[in-house]
Amino acid sequence: MLCILLLLSAVLSNEQVCSAANEWCTAELNSKEAKEAQTKQIPQDTSFSVEFTNQGSKTADIYWKAGSRSDFIASVKPSEGIAMKTYHGHTFFAAPKDYRSPKLVTWTIHIDKKIYAVEEEMFKRVGSGGCMDRTDNCDLIVQHEFGCENGWTIVNCARTCNETNKFRDYCQLRDPKFRCDPKFLNLTMKNALPNGRIQENVNRIFSEAEFQVLEPKLVHDEFPLIQFDNFLSKKECNALFDTTADLERSTDHGEKNEFGEAKRVISSGRTSLNAWCRHECMNHPLVKNIIARIEKVTNVPKENFESPQVLQYTKGQFYQNHYDRSMINADGEVDGGRIYTFFLYCSDVEEGGETSFPNIGIKVKPKLGRAVLWPSVLDLDVKKLDRRSFHSGLPVKKGKKLASNVWIHQRNFEKPNDWGCTGSFD
Repeated sequence: MLCILLLLSAVLSNEQVCSAANEWCTAELNSKEAKEAQTKQIPQDTSFSVEFTNQGSKTADIYWKAGSRSDFIASVKPSEGIAMKTYHGHTFFAAPKDYRSPKLVTWTIHIDKKIYAVEEEMFKRVGSGGCMDRTDNCDLIVQHEFGCENGWTIVNCARTCNETNKFRDYCQLRDPKFRCDPKFLNLTMKNALPNGRIQENVNRIFSEAEFQVLEPKLVHDEFPLIQFDNFLSKKECNALFDTTADLERSTDHGEKNEFGEAKRVISSGRTSLNAWCRHECMNHPLVKNIIARIEKVTNVPKENFESPQVLQYTKGQFYQNHYDRSMINADGEVDGGRIYTFFLYCSDVEEGGETSFPNIGIKVKPKLGRAVLWPSVLDLDVKKLDRRSFHSGLPVKKGKKLASNVWIHQRNFEKPNDWGCTGSFD
């Protein structure tokens, strides 16, 4: 939890602040601010009060930025504000409520400035359906190796993309109806998992010699829940956790806006911390080994995989009962929806933290190196949800649970995700 304590001006009367020596209170200064601080001899361990105000017509979320970590501070309604103590050189940004991207504005705190405002024009820029840039520095962003050929840049830098590239109508592609059409993405709607393949794959796992080193075990007589007691090593677990960004409070996807961006909703039913395996992580040789192993076991190509999600549960943290696949038929979606979950355990847990399947009366105990695989769909009708896959992460009672999951889709997930067709724009 961020140690900078807020004063909601309408509610509290006393400002509070933690020590600047605390790791979460110390943000790295950019070179300009650092040089200025040295020149003016600005004390870096002295806090002062600032106020963030919202002069727009919609609610804005305020975040504190420290390296790769973005900590949510508060939601500020129109015509309201929050006051807090912070330090010279710290960085904050504002975004539309429940969206971390696009940023409305980024501020670097200066000791001589006490009020930082979100203005109405900022909301108009990010919410416009016209062909305009929603973020700064688009001229530099489009020079990146991926240029305009990805959903985030198209949605946020459409005008610059159109001005610098004649290859496509990037303004039209802001609309997910065009951007996410399978024909535009050059993707087929062919399923990786036809009817009857789940049981065939179970038989293959237990009959082929190469999989026996993984120590597979069929946990239930009817539901194809497979436990592997020797699936990954401690070094492979370390590779997953050491190459991801800082862990944050887990969120769920909310409704999508006109550009296909999904809200980030903090759920009371899910209290773990998480991070996603991105570029450095996905390119690590040991992580590549894990992905290749999952690909071979499931017989589904890795292009259908979501990036691994790393998870941490401490005492009392849990994930309530849920399905990994939407209860709405996802077969019409370009990625076909989730068909498998591959869950990896990266720690022993002294007590609690089991993965529970209440509809079949099974609990899987966390154990370093163990993994479990289960389908989210019925074997004989892969368009339908298998309600036996209903599961939860039970509260940790003693110790810490480290884990990772890979969600596997019926069709290519990687390309639709790159083009902003899955709700995620990180």
